[in-house]
Amino acid sequence: MALECVTLALARDPKHAPALYFRGNLRLFAGDLDAADHDYEACLRVSPGYAQAAWMQSSLRTQTVEKNHVARLQKQLRNAQVGMGGEIYLSFAMFKELHDLQRYDEAWTALTYGCRAKRARLNYSMAASASLFDALQNSRLQPNASTLPQASVTPIFIVGMHRSGTTLLEQILAGHSAVTDGGESYGFSVSMRRIANQSAGGVVDRVLAEKLNDQDAALLAQDYWQNNTERAQGRPYLTEKLPSNFLNLGYIADALPNARFLHLVRDPMETCFSNLRVLFSDAAPYSYDQAEMADYFIRYHRLMRHWHARYPGRILDVDFRALTTDTETVAREVMAFCGLPFEATAGDIGERRSSVATASAAQIRQPIEAPKASAWLPYADHLKALQARLAEAGLV
Repeated sequence: MALECVTLALARDPKHAPALYFRGNLRLFAGDLDAADHDYEACLRVSPGYAQAAWMQSSLRTQTVEKNHVARLQKQLRNAQVGMGGEIYLSFAMFKELHDLQRYDEAWTALTYGCRAKRARLNYSMAASASLFDALQNSRLQPNASTLPQASVTPIFIVGMHRSGTTLLEQILAGHSAVTDGGESYGFSVSMRRIANQSAGGVVDRVLAEKLNDQDAALLAQDYWQNNTERAQGRPYLTEKLPSNFLNLGYIADALPNARFLHLVRDPMETCFSNLRVLFSDAAPYSYDQAEMADYFIRYHRLMRHWHARYPGRILDVDFRALTTDTETVAREVMAFCGLPFEATAGDIGERRSSVATASAAQIRQPIEAPKASAWLPYADHLKALQARLAEAGLV
């Protein structure tokens, strides 16, 4: 419906840059990369300074010496008005294209500029983050198993750090005949806010965590199922793929005893660098500074150990490299853990036409294959602060 509406708008005004950009996004999310590229290019012809279009276009494919946008990006950066945000999109686009071209020194310069510019616009505090993680470990719902509603759907929560492979696993499960792909839903967080009568920044913050302490688990479960059961579309399983739900795992486990948790695990340096190199909206404010990135990853790792200890047997760690190198074996293990019979066709994600609106939107359209090399290695000299902090925590 959205694609039809924006196409109708462009029929009336073919040179409307925002509409061209928006349609490019819709086509990208739907897997039509060539059409998306056409729309981004048309947008940039009409409005050469449309930085978001240049950024999205850079993600569509691996750039080559014969075909890239580096010269145009350089001109766009020279013309960008500093402080308005366009230079951030352009810097991350420049990094992506220079990285593809193996011009690593220039790529790092672009990434450094983009990260600093983005970080300057964010209100993020490591101390506040530490306070939240502490509150989550000490907050728990009031169990009331006798009154928990009987669920007709089994929710599968796919959690982990951003860029750890959650979208890939979601798409594999989405190919199973008994599973409905629920996308990146804030459904459980919304129910948390309603029960506590408290708004929150992100999926949860310290104030919400404190107000949820000793709340009735049955009330939270009832609110969630009243507002989310229909999303399963009559199938017995529903995926909830919001990586940051790892923060809410305790509340989910207490309220939804039939929930399955799949936790994606990826090499710490690969995960952290993959976060540093991606421009998020406001989902990962810790990801533009090496010290903050390392601190957040360490706290995430500790919290997941805490959840494993509190809820033994309810969380399955899924190794990202194993998922990409021995997909069928891992898929069998995942499906068995969820109570699903194995379906081999679930791994054929390249032919899938479900909409994917994440940073992996272009990558997920390719056949599953293991990463050829760690993307952070060409920047090892620049990432010593990150690596040292992770090493101090015993993670590398």
